[in-house]
Amino acid sequence: MKLARSICRHEFGHYVAARALGFKTGIVRVEIGDNERSYLGSALIVPTEPHTSLQSVERHIHRRIVVLLSGACAETLNQSSKVEIEKAKRLLKTTACSDGEKAAELSSLLYGLKFAEAFTVDSIETALGPGKLWDDLLIKAASLIENHAELVIKLAEELLAKVRPGERASLDARVLDTHPLLTNLKQAEM
Repeated sequence: MKLARSICRHEFGHYVAARALGFKTGIVRVEIGDNERSYLGSALIVPTEPHTSLQSVERHIHRRIVVLLSGACAETLNQSSKVEIEKAKRLLKTTACSDGEKAAELSSLLYGLKFAEAFTVDSIETALGPGKLWDDLLIKAASLIENHAELVIKLAEELLAKVRPGERASLDARVLDTHPLLTNLKQAEM
């Protein structure tokens, strides 16, 4: 059940971050294979705001990247409810690589929009390297998850209680929209 617990935390990391950042959210589901080596997980996040300026697109992309990075951050919460940043970075290159790849693509898109005249493969690799946008947003994601660690853990445990190998378990939007743990979720600033 260690794998299932990690996946539940990961998906609720996405969910809680998205909801705190003002995205519309929906169902959260996980499925652990019979051999407990394969898995699927998802948390529905729906963008709903119109974008009328580059600033609004930039804000949206920043928030979306934080949501993508929050899954790995939640998965690495330790006993003290602190995110293990280096472990989260490793996960974003391995088991959470699809989140890492989506975040990198969005970072590239944003860089291309902001610096179109200087856009080259070399310039983007330099701009998105260590200490740049990626690391800044990973730190924001970690902070967001740490601020909501108890909530992420409790919701993940609730979903984990429903997980059976070979079956899909979920908490749907109707349950989550009115969930008592989520009624006082504070909006995060970005």
